[in-house]
Amino acid sequence: MKDDAISSISNILAKYMDGVDSEMIENAVSIRNVWKDIICSIRGPKKTGFEENIYLGEKLYSHTKIIDLVNKVLLVEVDHSGWIQTLQFYNSYILRGLKKKIPALEITSIAFRLKGSDFGIKNIPKAPKKEEEKKKYKKKYK
Repeated sequence: MKDDAISSISNILAKYMDGVDSEMIENAVSIRNVWKDIICSIRGPKKTGFEENIYLGEKLYSHTKIIDLVNKVLLVEVDHSGWIQTLQFYNSYILRGLKKKIPALEITSIAFRLKGSDFGIKNIPKAPKKEEEKKKYKKKYK
């Protein structure tokens, strides 16, 4: 083989990762790791006496997958509606954990979708900036 035909792995990766935003990748990895930590920290009710309640968070985590973060809304895919209901019960706990561990992303809410559905959050309109809102109301009520 010629030396020209052999490319280093860094050159190959650089070619394919050229258009990818490294900050976006770091955020995705950060969200995934923090999500796992928060979800796995969830414990079931202690009054039931069932030992498996200790592992509720790990069970929850195994049924979830982070799909997207758009307009400060985190979209999570879940494989059964029963798990969605359980996650919604712990929604405020999860949201507080996300805000505490990764405040720079300013996540304001979590949307859950059932696996296999095509629901997305791409079409959710961005909240208007305060200045734009003021201008709009000044024109409307002048």
